[in-house]
Amino acid sequence: MKASSSPCGQRPFGSLAKAMAYLKANFENPKTKRVIGSMTGGYMMSGFAFMMDGEGSQKELEKCVRHCCEAINDTGYNRNWYLGMCFYFLSEYSMRYGLTPEVQKALAEGLKLAEEQQEKTGGWCHHLRMWAEDDYNKKGGGQDLGMITTMMMASFIELKALGVNVGPLADRTQKNLETLSDGTGIRYGTDNNVGDAAMARASYVLLGLQATGNLSHPMAAKFSKGLDARYKKIEEGVHGYAPFHYFSVAAAMHRSGPDAYRKFCDEYLDRLTATQKRNYQARQQRWVAVGDRDG
Repeated sequence: MKASSSPCGQRPFGSLAKAMAYLKANFENPKTKRVIGSMTGGYMMSGFAFMMDGEGSQKELEKCVRHCCEAINDTGYNRNWYLGMCFYFLSEYSMRYGLTPEVQKALAEGLKLAEEQQEKTGGWCHHLRMWAEDDYNKKGGGQDLGMITTMMMASFIELKALGVNVGPLADRTQKNLETLSDGTGIRYGTDNNVGDAAMARASYVLLGLQATGNLSHPMAAKFSKGLDARYKKIEEGVHGYAPFHYFSVAAAMHRSGPDAYRKFCDEYLDRLTATQKRNYQARQQRWVAVGDRDG
């Protein structure tokens, strides 16, 4: 996209180049800050950046794909977080590049795990029945996590469009999300009534519907309207990993068209670029030496 045709104008291009260089230098660095116990969140989000960059980042993108093809089978405590991240990233990758044998194999394995790990509610928690451990649910945690479940739903929408048989998983997932409505978006989870402040959870479902052109789906109009009303409240809803929230809101507004994306840019672009570290080279060296310990 040429600067003159961007809804954000000329402003982001210098910061974008610096950010891309930083990602390429550090996305594989094991000393970087880990998210939910692993590097998968970093590979997922870096992968989206590399995908958007196109041919110039193809080598880095394929490394992210390989990581997610492996991480989708993680059996650790937070296995379903990695399951949701990898499902969504690999589905988006396949919508753009087609289903490769490597990705098909990983998704087939992931579908088995998704069925094994799906709660009776139709959603996913950190791992199966984690909500029953240490009074997690009684303390307000919830029986499932709306963020994981919306990523899974988006993935199922896209995989079905690609001809992949996801079985009854998609219907059970949609029924779960219908019970999690806060009136406009998706609540934190079953038994957790925290609302979808900026539509960050609902935006993953919307992204899947937008990617497949399934805009007649009843959730599409509802979530689009909610996004337009709530997008300025990202910080009110951030929990755990801010990129989950900023990414879904920005991407869904981008797919909604230039007018919608211009609203996002006008609200957030200057604030986000202002947080970019000016001493990029010094900070890059520090990452390599000791890792990023101050976020």
